[in-house]
Amino acid sequence: MKCAYLGVDVNIRLAGGIDKSQGRVEIGLDGVWGTICHYASDININEATVICRQLGYGKALAATYKSSFGSGYGRVWSNNIDCYGEESSILECSGTWGIVSTSTCNNHNDDFGVICGDETDDIDIRLVDSFNNSYGRVEIGFKGAWGSVCSDGWDIADAQVVCCQLGFTTALAATASSAWGGGSGRVWLSDVNCNGHEKNIQECVSFKWQEYSCSSGEYAVAICSANYRESTQVRLVYGSSPSNGKVEVAIKGLWGRICHSGWSFHEANVICGMLGYNRGVPTLNSAFQVGFGRIWLNDVRCHGEESDIQDCQHSDWGSYSSSCTSSTDAGVICFNEKADLMIRLTRGKDESQGQVEIGIDGVWGGVCQTGWDIQDATVICKQLGYVYALAATYDNTFGSSLNSRAWISDLACRGEEGTILDCPYTGWNVACSTDQRAGVVCSNEAPVLDIRLVDGIDSSQGRVEVGLNGAWGTVCDYGWDILDANVVCRQLGFDEALAATNDSSFGYGRGRIWLYNVKCNGGERGLLNCSHSGWGYGVSSCDHANDAGVICKKANGTGLQMKLLRNSEDSELQGTVLVGLNDAWGAICYYDRSEYSRWSTYHYPSQWELYEANVICRHLGYKSALATQSTVTYTSWPGRFWLYNLQCSGREDKLLDCPGVTWGVAIPYCKAATITCISEVLLPDTSTVTITPQTSNIATGEAMMLMCTFTEIDLKDFSVQWLVNGSSLDMNNYIIHKTTNSSQIIFRTTSFSLSGEYSCSLLDNIELTASATVDIQPGCLPGLFPQSAAIGDSYTIPCTEVFDGMNQRGEAKWTCKSNLQWNLDLSSCSLNESSNNEVLLLSLLIMEDYSSLSRENLENLIHNNLQGIASILFNTSVLLNITGNTGRQGSTLVNIYLEEASFEDIDHELQNRDLHILNEFNSIPVKIVHKLLLTPA
Repeated sequence: MKCAYLGVDVNIRLAGGIDKSQGRVEIGLDGVWGTICHYASDININEATVICRQLGYGKALAATYKSSFGSGYGRVWSNNIDCYGEESSILECSGTWGIVSTSTCNNHNDDFGVICGDETDDIDIRLVDSFNNSYGRVEIGFKGAWGSVCSDGWDIADAQVVCCQLGFTTALAATASSAWGGGSGRVWLSDVNCNGHEKNIQECVSFKWQEYSCSSGEYAVAICSANYRESTQVRLVYGSSPSNGKVEVAIKGLWGRICHSGWSFHEANVICGMLGYNRGVPTLNSAFQVGFGRIWLNDVRCHGEESDIQDCQHSDWGSYSSSCTSSTDAGVICFNEKADLMIRLTRGKDESQGQVEIGIDGVWGGVCQTGWDIQDATVICKQLGYVYALAATYDNTFGSSLNSRAWISDLACRGEEGTILDCPYTGWNVACSTDQRAGVVCSNEAPVLDIRLVDGIDSSQGRVEVGLNGAWGTVCDYGWDILDANVVCRQLGFDEALAATNDSSFGYGRGRIWLYNVKCNGGERGLLNCSHSGWGYGVSSCDHANDAGVICKKANGTGLQMKLLRNSEDSELQGTVLVGLNDAWGAICYYDRSEYSRWSTYHYPSQWELYEANVICRHLGYKSALATQSTVTYTSWPGRFWLYNLQCSGREDKLLDCPGVTWGVAIPYCKAATITCISEVLLPDTSTVTITPQTSNIATGEAMMLMCTFTEIDLKDFSVQWLVNGSSLDMNNYIIHKTTNSSQIIFRTTSFSLSGEYSCSLLDNIELTASATVDIQPGCLPGLFPQSAAIGDSYTIPCTEVFDGMNQRGEAKWTCKSNLQWNLDLSSCSLNESSNNEVLLLSLLIMEDYSSLSRENLENLIHNNLQGIASILFNTSVLLNITGNTGRQGSTLVNIYLEEASFEDIDHELQNRDLHILNEFNSIPVKIVHKLLLTPA
């Protein structure tokens, strides 16, 4: 077809179709042919209508993109045409011609296409393979031939258009199933992309018309209704009674499972309320039966007061993530009153003690020991009819549980509640090992606990012995620490403990060992209130060589003392180091690693001699220790050994400031440490020190090393001190290496904050000092954007590259604002008109490199471990832009989208939040680097 418009010869043709009425749109301007690109534009059925009219057809049946009729070649004339549908020529539509800059368009990956027809041509639609015409597999009739719709991209908006086209009021669900079959085998449509407001399906843009294979093997299904709401049917299956089991829900008589993502007490209460019960307990992980068949719901989020499960927020019916499997079905246990909750003790010596098990509607499970303490045990014992709880036990006190199910975790009772359901808790139906179950020892007789210290030089110190109802025994030192010692000392009338000792430092006790694995938090009124493994339980791995002791602080006591026991009358600066607590003196254990290598399981830092000796000498008021090839020697000592496992850095002022100090010792071959102190550091007059390079100007992210070189000094006898701007180095930023005459600091990753004046000197001799200036130019490292940049550099990218999977328009801008910090400007981004709801974007920077995780695993990490805003993540849709190594120690940027939420509530939740991710080992900080409210265009 050839037209003339404003003096330009315009030709239009369709290429790549099965006949001349359909194909890729190609435009010839003055004899030069090219395509129209759909990328990042709103080209749709209106543009198709104008093109079909120009070609002489009565109407457009469909608009296609993603080069559904094959990729063209040559020029791309435009990618932003915008028609009303009433124009007589494509050139009457707004837009620019001949200016296309995106690689997607220039590679012909998104050529626009049309399917034209006469006024009598139409696309028919029907639902088949069901008991009535309100639900079934969607079939499209095109030019007299019927075919299915592939489920790729099929969602509730597409189903809504189909249902309205068929005369129904609304779509209840959009789902997919291979069980419905493929009909005649032909697939007319794939990747349908409706916004839900179109009058018929041909107004929706589709990736592929006449796609004869469906990669997923599943076909689109729509469930329609003449009413805006239909009640949800619910039932429990595979349970031991009608009140418990796997949850199944149905619409139109079609039953399906619920995936347990987000499943909690709130959702269980709604399900049980629908079944006529008052309360519900959730179960996870297909607790009643491995699932099969369709999954109807996922990510259900209820408040607990809804009358129907469909009133809760949830994914679209039939829409669920790949993490939902046959082992992730949700279940419930329903009951009417708290009396339906039963408690029993198992595996104990008698009925008053044992592992705690909870029975709900006849289904029994244990209690996980996380957070378990004497207040929780008190409530359990009261429920069982006892007056007192003697102990809260854990760690296999009564052996491994025979019940794999654990009902509850993280109890936080005050001890006054009537039932454990009145106590706060954070987990129910939890994953908990069978050797981590909580137990109790109950009694109707008030426990009488006496405590005494034995074999010390006075009443303020000694081996801890406890008397339970008159029977005395010792305490095993397993887990014994200063918090436990503080409780003992306060119980005996002292203010606090100076030390918690172990390894029978006050001699061996006799008779029974009463307590093992004591865990006090330091604030208890007495040892009876601390958690432990039970009276007389768990002590088989202890003997009296492991008796625990304490040293309490006297009201007028001297506290920690230290002195040198002189080896000769001639030298007051040399002697055996003695440590005194309340006038009880003992030596510091020292041993020769080479001579007694079989005891090498006890860790002693290889350079402890000089570092610890320097601290001890300064503690005694001297300048430093004499550095020789054998700074610390040893001698036999007939008395007590107080300390071992010293790990000083050499910069501490007091010995107790050193990490790793352990009180009390019974290691074989201990000998007393002997040192020599000096009143000043003596160096050769010709000693010098230099730093190279003396001035450094480098860019952010470059490698950097400073070397401090000494002359006339053998550094193996000395410690070198590095300072920056007069302060100690943060060793997270540097690596230090020392040779016989030099010390080097290597910058792990240079950043602007590390600029400054660096100096090196011998420890305790600041007169012999050299300095250098390091100037690190600010900039931004790769990571958030895939290249380095100077401050002020900017890069623009399409919004669709930031919002992977979202329907976006506009361009985003990365700008290097300051050292290591990119700024992302999303103000030009907006949702396409096909989006109905506002969306809140949260960009979170996790200070850990998770780039190796799959998207699914990262989503699970955010859902399950992000602390601080978990209560507002019930509407999370997708996590995007997983980027590793964005900072000095690696980090990960993720975008979280929240839809249909109260943004005022979210802002309130985010105020003063300390966000972090908890994992098995530590807490990882999370920073909110961007927050943006996106609205439909």
